Amino acid sequence: MPPLTQSLAELESEFNNKCILKIVLNDQIIASGQVKLNGSTSCIGRMAVKSDFKGKGIGSKLLSALEQFYPEAHQVELFTGINSKANLAMYERRGYRRIKEEVLGKTTVVFLGKSLNTANKTLKSDL
Repeated sequence: MPPLTQSLAELESEFNNKCILKIVLNDQIIASGQVKLNGSTSCIGRMAVKSDFKGKGIGSKLLSALEQFYPEAHQVELFTGINSKANLAMYERRGYRRIKEEVLGKTTVVFLGKSLNTANKTLKSDL
């Protein structure tokens, strides 16, 4: 599973192919996430919120920023562990639907996706 097994060199080699966002409070990173464009799909990954700040809407705001990073994307996909109940609940509240489950190493992950509303993007960009 890449998030758990990549070397520093492998991680650094990916920096030019994705956007990494962070949320900083009082000079401390409290949340971060990544997004990469694959065709017309934004692939979101490695979202994390520091435990002291969970349940305060920070993950949802980060997810919104990642979803909007590539305005040309028509859909977005991500995955999380099958036992990450809070994450799954947030994604499903945000309109994500389960696509499949897959065993990666010793972990079962759930892949989720949703279509992005291109009509709303056009309206926002025209304002």
